[in-house]
Amino acid sequence: MFETKLGYKIVERYEDGIRTLFHGNYGTRRIEQGRWLRAEVRPRAKDGTSKTTYQSGFHLLPTFEDAVQYMSRFKNRLDKLVIVPVWYDVNTSWRKTHSRAPVILASHVNFPVDIVM
Repeated sequence: MFETKLGYKIVERYEDGIRTLFHGNYGTRRIEQGRWLRAEVRPRAKDGTSKTTYQSGFHLLPTFEDAVQYMSRFKNRLDKLVIVPVWYDVNTSWRKTHSRAPVILASHVNFPVDIVM
């Protein structure tokens, strides 16, 4: 059984649903809502051109305010970006240690079906 907590994720909104921003999960950027998803965890993931590696997972932020502040860094596709709530398992999540923002990486998440966008 999961020990859940609510976090927030920046996603892209499309007519057919929501998608991750950069990295896909098991070959797709589409996010299925209303069920628990397991991240394709890679032990040595990289962000962009960074040489720093980390154990990957779904990138979340602990508060809506943190997500708004983090989203202010983005310059592209602003018309598509939205912040959505997401449940995550605290027992299978960890901090992204080299991030300046309070990013949480989670291996198990659930995006509610009734997200209002």
